[in-house]
Order: sequence, then structure tokens, then C-alpha cells
Amino acid sequence: MGRKPYPADARLRALALAGATDVQNAAKLTGIPAETIARWVDADGDVDQSTLERLRDLAESELTVRLASGQTRGVRDLAVVVGIMRDKVARYGRKAEPTGTTAVEVRDALEEWVIDAVVDEAHLTDDGAFDAHHDATNGLQSELLRRANDEPGQPHRPALLAWFSGKAEVPALPDLFDWATAHLSKLVMEHGDLIAAATEADGWRRNGGTSTTTSTPSVPLVSACSSSPACPPSTP
Repeated sequence: MGRKPYPADARLRALALAGATDVQNAAKLTGIPAETIARWVDADGDVDQSTLERLRDLAESELTVRLASGQTRGVRDLAVVVGIMRDKVARYGRKAEPTGTTAVEVRDALEEWVIDAVVDEAHLTDDGAFDAHHDATNGLQSELLRRANDEPGQPHRPALLAWFSGKAEVPALPDLFDWATAHLSKLVMEHGDLIAAATEADGWRRNGGTSTTTSTPSVPLVSACSSSPACPPSTP
């Protein structure tokens, strides 16, 4: 006697369930012999993502039809199948591609802006100076996150969190770059240079909102606030 033929969707569903759980559980849920599913796994491997999503949709539709028609036979197992399919798609599904500028892209642009507009090249005398300015930039990004946390509604907070997590799919609000440069420009204007601003911001956080300096350094800002209307006016 030849082997019993199975519809293509039944075979794919069994493969997906075997990949998400194991062959024995897939056999229990589908009614297909475990040895048959094991043979398919050896021959085909796991199903691809688009097929998995189609199988999830088919299982959800089948479950809806059975419930709507009052059928009870097999509904429990089918509900389990739907749950497993949803879980696997959620765990291994394709990430949505960002449709606009991402938070990480803005962070990278901000770091370039700091180098071009804020840092005085005369201060970059050795590797230690480069490292100090890099650490200061990172420290001021932490200060920006604090300010984003303090905003009503926290509109910029998700993007700032993405700066530290590196999640490339998090979108940025259109004003994020201008918002960040305005805050950084004001900090540098108030404290004289990048490192002083970062030191003050770090001390402010460590002291619970109390300033750590009593005067403003006199080192001039290098064109850090030339274009943003949110920046304070420069002093001649």
C-alpha cells in the first residue's frame, strides 16, 4: 500500500509545528503520524517566514469558521495551533522596515554635528583629548535622555532610548535633530565648552539637580548655535 497523500498546507502546517515545538506534538495536533512528519522534516527542513505567516492566517480563518458554525470537534487543538503559529511569527518574524529617518541615524548625525560645530580642533591635541571629547558627547546624550524623560508626554523618549539600545527600527520625530542640537548648544553656551557642559550635566544628575559650578567658563563656543531659533543669543 502506498503512502497516504496529504494536502500541501497540511504538510507545511506540520512542518511549522514541528519547528516550533517538536515532531510528537505536531503529530498530536495534526493527526499525521510522527514518522511521516519526521520524514518531511528531514527532507524539507523548517518553513520559510512568508509560508509561516500564510499558515498562521489560514489557521486563524479555519478556527473562526468552526467557531462561527458551532463546530466543537478539533477546536481546542486548532486553537493551540493558532497560538503556536502566532508565537513563532512574533518571535522570528521580519522586523518592520522604518519608513523615515530613524533615531539611530539622528544620533549619528548629531555626533557629526558636535565634531563639526562644537568641538574646537585646537583642543584635540592627543588621543586623550579625543577620548575626553568622545566621553563628553556620550555624557551629554545621557543628559538629553534625562530631558526627554522630563518632557510632558515624553515625545522624544523612545528615540533617545534607541540611541543607547541601538535599535535601528525606531523612528525619529521630524524635530529630533533640531531639538537635540538646541539643547546641546544651550548647554555648551552656558558652560563654555563640550567637556565643561558634560561635567556639569553629570554633576547635576549625581547631586539630584544641584549645580556643581559657581561660574561660567570663558572658553568660546565654536558656531554651535548658529541656525537654531531655540538657542540663546550669543554674546559679542
